[in-house]
Amino acid sequence: MSIRYKLLRFLLIFVGFVNLIAVVGIFTSWEYAVALLKCLGVKEVPEHLYPIIEYWLAVTVTFSVVIGYLFLVAGINPTKYRVIIPIL
Repeated sequence: MSIRYKLLRFLLIFVGFVNLIAVVGIFTSWEYAVALLKCLGVKEVPEHLYPIIEYWLAVTVTFSVVIGYLFLVAGINPTKYRVIIPIL
């Protein structure tokens, strides 16, 4: 195997694992999410926006997990999934 192939595998697997860390976001409590938003600079989160923010948090986490899974699968066997690697 060439060094470029090994580097490609390493980077795909690394990015896949980094994106899969977002799974933790699925299981966080709402109070923790609000505290995190306040740490990021949001001064006040109106209560009537809680369902919308919760929805977007779930969508973002799900999207990140799916992308991480694709990177991980492509990194485990790059020759089999060489068609999708340029898209990633």
